[in-house]
Amino acid sequence: MKKIMSPTLTLRSGLALTAAAIAVAFKLILTNGSLLPGVDGAYYWVQVRSILEDLSLAFDDLPLVFYLQALFSLAVGDIKLGVRISDAVLPALAAIPIYLMLKKSKQVWLPAVAILAVLLHPVQLYFFTGDFIKNAAAIPVAFFIGWLLFTWDNRAIKLSIAGLVVCLAIVGLTHFGTLLLCIFMLALWAIFYLRKKPVQFWLTSGIVALGVGALTVVTLAVLVPSRFERLVEFVTQPATIFEGPFWQFMFLIRTDVAIIFAVFAGQICSLALGFLLWKNRAKLENSAFSLAASSLVTAFLLSSPLVGIEWASRFIALSFAPLFLAAIVLWHSTDRAPLKVNVSALALSTIVISLLLAPSGAKPSAVTDIEYRDLVVASKEFAFPDNSIVVARHGLEFLVAWEMKTYVIQEETYLEEDLSSYGSVYLLSTDSSAGYGGYNAYDKPPAGKSETGKPPTGKVPIDKLPSKGKGGQEATTGELVYAKGKVTITKIR
Repeated sequence: MKKIMSPTLTLRSGLALTAAAIAVAFKLILTNGSLLPGVDGAYYWVQVRSILEDLSLAFDDLPLVFYLQALFSLAVGDIKLGVRISDAVLPALAAIPIYLMLKKSKQVWLPAVAILAVLLHPVQLYFFTGDFIKNAAAIPVAFFIGWLLFTWDNRAIKLSIAGLVVCLAIVGLTHFGTLLLCIFMLALWAIFYLRKKPVQFWLTSGIVALGVGALTVVTLAVLVPSRFERLVEFVTQPATIFEGPFWQFMFLIRTDVAIIFAVFAGQICSLALGFLLWKNRAKLENSAFSLAASSLVTAFLLSSPLVGIEWASRFIALSFAPLFLAAIVLWHSTDRAPLKVNVSALALSTIVISLLLAPSGAKPSAVTDIEYRDLVVASKEFAFPDNSIVVARHGLEFLVAWEMKTYVIQEETYLEEDLSSYGSVYLLSTDSSAGYGGYNAYDKPPAGKSETGKPPTGKVPIDKLPSKGKGGQEATTGELVYAKGKVTITKIR
């Protein structure tokens, strides 16, 4: 006889699906401009185009998200739209494990509220959007791991282990920072869950853990050597993680409101929920207690304002995932009023902050609309010779690669790279104060520059780049070869 879904289950599922749809729509609204928010949006366009044209990445990176974006782009027939859709849909997959964790709750509305709180978190909307698509796409895997650990005692151990292996493989091909988050949280869970095991068990487990860690590091070194080098630097110089602590900058310079909220929420709620977890520990199953404890420790450490500014934003941004995992577990596991109040305050404040930030929209794009318009014009009027590389500021370089289909390098890494293998080196800038006799008024070119973009001949000073690079490339002066609107192109050699 065919099983019929109960009205309560139907309502709970419908509300959860509606919540996920609202989050997807919200994300699409934030990315409805010609440019994605932040500095790295065009990076995804270039990577997807490279996959579709050459079946390879233009820049070394963990590949899974880019191949998924390529599939989206093929489906809709447009790379930019495909990337936009992936930015909205992939993070929303976190709704699935959240629903699975809460589907048996007494309140039919609870899964929907939890989904909204996670998917509409300020970090998801105003920090990750456009800029950190890989980060956001990996977050659902962290929640799937949380669901596997939460229900550990309800299925065969071999199935649970297989599920964890699959999840770690997926996140390992998506985003390295989130992989470290998942491994750290998983290790803490194992410590809490197996805390009463004998010493021999711990020795064996330690050896296995070291093997898994070594395999992860080797995989990273093969797939993304640059990220591996950063990891080595991080491990060999751990003191640098606390240089220039984040708290010193929170209110002195323009700091992302979403990150500041994540700091306060992570620190205060981790302590409050940790206290309530300890008081109610006898009421929780071992797997639930272990997951809540490991998640709260992880959230507290990641959201610490003591971390240096260089690493802080990435760490703090990830902290909301384990914090909400712990909140979901605790709500599900006990009916104590103080705990319900704390979890409700966390969810409500998250949604309220996101709604308050909505009028200002996502963060600005790497360039202004006028600068982007002029870059598009430049791509039609000026062609770089074969085997050329273009130096540009961070964010602009990916737009140059996208529009002008050329090799690019960031100004910040110019000194570190050997460019001797390239036939020509150019500097492209949209900064009117870059030292080329720049100008501020968009429609008023300076004397000697024509409206057609043909500049005067001769050398011009370049004061933004070091004078020598590894390949001996000169960057003291250059030949101005294009200037129109906001775009200036200077040939270095």
